Amino acid sequence: MADKSTLMMLTYTQPTVSLPDDDFNDNTDYSERIIFSIVFIVISITGIVGNTLVILAIVLSRKLRSTTNWFVLNLACVDLLTCVFLIFYVVAVLRLEVLSYTGWLLAWAVGITFTSMLSLTTHALIGFTSWYLIIKNYAKAKKLFTTRNISIMVAFSWLITIILCIVLFLTGAFSEYAAHFVTGIWIVGHFAFILTVYIQIWRFVAQQEKEMASKRGFGAKAQSETEMTTTNACEKSVASDPDRTIRDATLKPTPLSAECVSVEECGQSSSHPTSPADVSPREGKATTFQKQTAPKLNRKTITVTKNLLVILIAFTVCFIPYSICMFIPDDSLVEHWLLVLLFSNSCINPIIYARRIRIFREVMVCIIRCRLGTIPMPITFLRRMR
Repeated sequence: MADKSTLMMLTYTQPTVSLPDDDFNDNTDYSERIIFSIVFIVISITGIVGNTLVILAIVLSRKLRSTTNWFVLNLACVDLLTCVFLIFYVVAVLRLEVLSYTGWLLAWAVGITFTSMLSLTTHALIGFTSWYLIIKNYAKAKKLFTTRNISIMVAFSWLITIILCIVLFLTGAFSEYAAHFVTGIWIVGHFAFILTVYIQIWRFVAQQEKEMASKRGFGAKAQSETEMTTTNACEKSVASDPDRTIRDATLKPTPLSAECVSVEECGQSSSHPTSPADVSPREGKATTFQKQTAPKLNRKTITVTKNLLVILIAFTVCFIPYSICMFIPDDSLVEHWLLVLLFSNSCINPIIYARRIRIFREVMVCIIRCRLGTIPMPITFLRRMR
């Protein structure tokens, strides 16, 4: 089970430590090691560049300093550390003599364990924040997510993950099964919490969408009844004295005869009155009703929720397969590729931000082109550079 140490058990067998390079055992061809190493290097470089851009974007642009983005900043720092640790992993896979000292590899194992578990905690915090901001009212959210409270949440996530790594280190010294059990509880517990939160978010959004559609339909029905009443009035006027109606419409159109040119024009005039005098009491009630039943859940909230869901799905797809492999006593090439999939999550998030969130993309482009003065809502230091 030495190959299960990567995600990341520190398992003692006699006086030695099970090191991460044991994932690629002696049966693995050296050419395969080179292929995996190249993939890891690509992931590492992409992740370092991408997460650095995310960190700089949030730090340099005040427009990106939303409540959720502070936790995104924390996640970017964690992913950046993971990508840095990947460089040491490549050295371990190739079995180079640069890090032949066991302490370096032990430090790598501790670091990669820490960043993997901290990613779980950060995703849980992002899910909770999204749930609270969407479902609770603004006053409660503003009171909870102050700068002080956000700092405490982030610090707590780091502290509890450090404690977990210490527990894994101690339990792994006595029982590999106990260490795996603790890890399993940590993973399952976090994913259960994250899924529960996002299910509640989507149920709330779906319910709001349903209510909005129902209110739109009721408003359209009320407007249709208003149009029908106006049309009937037009028809009665024409039936009572057709010659007078036509004469009045030709010589001096009244508001009623002007609206009676066609049913469509009657509908248009009732929907878009040009002056308060043109609005009948019934039409005024319909307009007031439409304003009162305006959608309460804006499209921006739904878009943000969808973006967070994409990030969650990417994290789940990358993380879960290898986590399941930890509990299967089998060593195969598939497991190594699942490890690649796991580490690739550290470089995927910046791509998602740049692809789906316009403001992130704009700020990143400004940073890449070294046009810091054109960053939207820059910090004070950058404003002075303009």
